[in-house]
Amino acid sequence: MTLEQLNLVGHQLPDNNVLLYHQTESFPPGSGTEKMAAIVGSKIRRMPVGVDISTQKQLRIFELGMGAGALYGALFPLIHKRRVLLRGIDKDIVDLSLARFNLERLKEKYKAEQTLFDFQVADWTNWETLHELGRNSNNVVAFNPPFFSESHELPAKLSHTRRETIFTPNSNELYHYETVFPQIHSILSTEKGSFFIARLPSVSIRNHSKLKDLIKRTVKSFNVPIKTQNIYQVRRHHINKFLILEVN
Repeated sequence: MTLEQLNLVGHQLPDNNVLLYHQTESFPPGSGTEKMAAIVGSKIRRMPVGVDISTQKQLRIFELGMGAGALYGALFPLIHKRRVLLRGIDKDIVDLSLARFNLERLKEKYKAEQTLFDFQVADWTNWETLHELGRNSNNVVAFNPPFFSESHELPAKLSHTRRETIFTPNSNELYHYETVFPQIHSILSTEKGSFFIARLPSVSIRNHSKLKDLIKRTVKSFNVPIKTQNIYQVRRHHINKFLILEVN
């Protein structure tokens, strides 16, 4: 199936940008994605750069499960003047094709000649894949996975979306976190200021302590000091929660 054959929907992003996505293939972008982009952009602005454009350090950002490119689309206005390699993996080739299409348009709009792309079809739930693609080379790793378990009642706007883009593959709402978190130390750079950011699920009471323990074990897996930060975004009907692990 080509992009021309898809029934695409436009989603408004910051700075009057529009992200095209396919309702049945992609998880619809939401406030959580844009808030994550704002957090990442703010932290990147505080990262050191070279004395001039010729010596400016290239930042390597890696998104696990990038979909149609919503995070990078929202982030683009904040980083387009930096030397950046935007990396991403997803299991769906249609989503990755859409992501490249969306981001190439933004690259042209902002004349961001220093922005490079490296998108690959891969399964980010496979730790061997993560280790091969990561290798401690990424200054930023972003993770915003599906975390609905089968017991969740979905809002109407998600009713047409493929189940695997919304639900965990079993009843465990922590499945993706338990799969990926133990591998973060092998794909995040140990340079000071490098950080991992994840959107956290609103877990049930029985899983709350399991999530706290998972985060503690993830921090201990690093061989360098790690600073932990939690950020909350209060919305009318829910709270977006983000975890940041930063090399200190």
